[in-house]
Amino acid sequence: MMPNADLAVPGSNQRRIGLIVTMTICVIGAIILFGFVLWSRRADNLRVTEVEVQNYAELLAKRLEAALRAADADLLMIQKTLPAAALSVNAVPNYAGEWDSRFDLWLLDYPELGGLRVFDANGELLYTNDRGSVSNANIGDRAHFNATRDSEGYRDWE
Repeated sequence: MMPNADLAVPGSNQRRIGLIVTMTICVIGAIILFGFVLWSRRADNLRVTEVEVQNYAELLAKRLEAALRAADADLLMIQKTLPAAALSVNAVPNYAGEWDSRFDLWLLDYPELGGLRVFDANGELLYTNDRGSVSNANIGDRAHFNATRDSEGYRDWE
C-alpha cells in the first residue's frame, strides 16, 4: 500500500488543471479589458485635446487678426500724418523726439508687435520706438526691404 494513496481524491488533477486554465483565461481576459479601457481613454483624450487645440488656434487667429487690423489702421494714419519732409536722414533731429515718443505710445496698444520703425529709401533707420535700445542699423541690403521698396505700394509714401 502506498503511504498517501488513500488521501488522493479521484479526478483532483483534472480539477486543478481546469482551475488553472480557467484562472489563466480570466487573467488574460482582464488584461485585454484593461488594455481596451486604456486605449479607449487615450483615444478620448486625444479627441478632446484636438478640439481644445483647434479652439485655441481659432481664438488666437481672431485676436491676432483684430490686432493686425488695428495696427494696420494706425500705420495708415502714420503714413498720412508723417510729413514728407521728415523722410530724410537730415530731418531726423527735427522730428525724432515727436515721432519716437508717438511710436512708444502706439506700441503700448499692441503687445503683439515687436516694434515700430520707419526707414528711408536707402534702408537707414529714421524713427523708432524705444530709441535708446535700438541700434541704427541699415537694412538696405535685406531682401524683404528691397522687395517692399520696389513694390507698387511703396510709391504711396513718395
